[in-house]
Amino acid sequence: MENQKVPKVSVIFPIYNNEKYIEKCIRSVMNQTLKDIELILIDDGSNDSAPQIMDSLAQEDSRIRVVHKANEGVAVGENMGLDIATGEYVGFVEADDSVAPDMYEKLYNRAKETGADITKGGFSYVEKDNIHEFTAFYQLANDGEVFLAKDRPNIFMYHASMWAAIYKRSFIEEHHLRNIVTPSASYTDFTWSVMAYAYAKSITIVHKSLYYYTYDNPASSRIQEGEKCYYKPFHCLEANKILRKTGIFEDVKEEIGYQEFTTCLGHAKRIKPILREEYFKRFREVMLDITKDGFKYKKFVFIDKHMAKLIIANKAKKFYKCVNRINAVMGSKIVKKVWWRLKSLKFKIVR
Repeated sequence: MENQKVPKVSVIFPIYNNEKYIEKCIRSVMNQTLKDIELILIDDGSNDSAPQIMDSLAQEDSRIRVVHKANEGVAVGENMGLDIATGEYVGFVEADDSVAPDMYEKLYNRAKETGADITKGGFSYVEKDNIHEFTAFYQLANDGEVFLAKDRPNIFMYHASMWAAIYKRSFIEEHHLRNIVTPSASYTDFTWSVMAYAYAKSITIVHKSLYYYTYDNPASSRIQEGEKCYYKPFHCLEANKILRKTGIFEDVKEEIGYQEFTTCLGHAKRIKPILREEYFKRFREVMLDITKDGFKYKKFVFIDKHMAKLIIANKAKKFYKCVNRINAVMGSKIVKKVWWRLKSLKFKIVR
């Protein structure tokens, strides 16, 4: 950006369709209290009215840059955004979400105060106009405290939420951090977050919900029940490679192992029956990899440990019998109520 001022934050939007949400999403960043930002909209071959909405908003605001490209998946779009970003810091926003008006001002000011490579804010799930603030990250460290991921390994157990943070661009470029590309929107945020945490020399948490994650969009990339589920085990294995490469695997293996088990188990519970055999093989690869260096199951409750042992022992039929029983039990309204009550320990009900 010769002869131009470097923006304080570059915000990258990987966008595929989502015409219902996109204007609200982009305007929530356009209207930030921090004005010195750039918005990079990567149109990933949308086939609804999203491209026209993007172009119209770019006409309104000179800070917006729109790139139209063929459909290649969210990871390619985010990587393209990283290649062209010019800001001092970089953030990401998903097209069906929105952010608090002061999100980037709060994150940027804290980043400058602490010098942290990663400055992470809180976020809330939004479902049917109800807002649930995810508070688990606040338990990792005091507001504004700076730490290393290996010293707070629970960070690997929580939602990747790569979008609820800003990252120092010099840090990104020093380690050439880029998303690992898999087809479509397939869990690349998990490996991005593991990579970023593993390489970061300093992380800090802002104890305030600043990002609003739309949880009830039926077209959301998190709702994957077909073959795209295969990419979750793939990203788990890639995450383990990253952790070993950076030398912190031993420090965090109990936490990352629990996270990988629970997320892969979630897909195992809802994957189509015809895909179960292949998915089990891939799930087993993850469990064999995570436990091969000695694993104590510190974070596992009894039933989880039992199911993990069935996977390792290659007992697919017994494993899926357990899955079927759990699915049947979870169908009970009473059990669902108790489960959400336990889950709410990591949340604060805002509305």
